[in-house]
Amino acid sequence: MKTNITTTTLAAYRAGLHAGLWCRQSEELRLVIAAQKKPISRRRLSEISGKPINVVTGRCNELVGNGGAKVVDGKIKCPISGRMVEGLVA
Repeated sequence: MKTNITTTTLAAYRAGLHAGLWCRQSEELRLVIAAQKKPISRRRLSEISGKPINVVTGRCNELVGNGGAKVVDGKIKCPISGRMVEGLVA
């Protein structure tokens, strides 16, 4: 699948990357995940951290990709939505 990214979107992403914003957000979320005694949903992580869900999802995908967090086998019940979702652990 090919995705077209607008020039302004790409410029904003690169600016955030260059400023270290993504690294700070990822580290903050990694610490919240690590502090949990059981797997946590992305929506719950958004609620605890105070960050929008789109920020949490993007940074969590990066954390899972680089080994900073793991997706648990099976699904967990999200305490906010009530749906079965992926759970994250450190």
